[in-house]
Amino acid sequence: MLFSGRYSVPWKGLSNGIHHLDYEVDDEFAKHYNCPDIKTLEIKVSATIDKRNDSFEADLHLSGKATYACDRCLEDVTLPFEADDHFVAKVSEQPDPEEEIEWIAPDEGEFDMSDFLMGTIELYGPSQRVHPTLEECNPDMIARFRIVSAEEFDQLAEPHATLGESGAATALERLKHKMENK
Repeated sequence: MLFSGRYSVPWKGLSNGIHHLDYEVDDEFAKHYNCPDIKTLEIKVSATIDKRNDSFEADLHLSGKATYACDRCLEDVTLPFEADDHFVAKVSEQPDPEEEIEWIAPDEGEFDMSDFLMGTIELYGPSQRVHPTLEECNPDMIARFRIVSAEEFDQLAEPHATLGESGAATALERLKHKMENK
């Protein structure tokens, strides 16, 4: 077991029926899984386990927050995390690889949910990790995204303006105005 039972379901010790288990996932968890994208992690996991003789189903609710590098400015951004997931685990000597469930060997008394929790965190994490507004981003990094400086833009616009093609010059002027007002 990766975390000495910290994220385990003691399925052999549970009576048949519904049980509630709570877990906390933290920075140590992300570091163990070598997740360089996740800088900090504070997630509470609430698990509702429906145990039967040779299987159990788990409904998980994860909520908390995670800190990532902002996709725009690379500064830390802490974002809320909320996810619901479900899995089924069965006890068997002969797991069926065709079934998309978790398998438990009959001699195991606990089921370690660490891998499943990490998969849920990665799957339901934000696809875009950015500050809620552009103003919260590091202004120096945002300034680096300018494609050309004002001087370079003037040099690019000069040949088009002298060609007498008013459409091209107008389009370049609109682009210049747009860049200056960002």
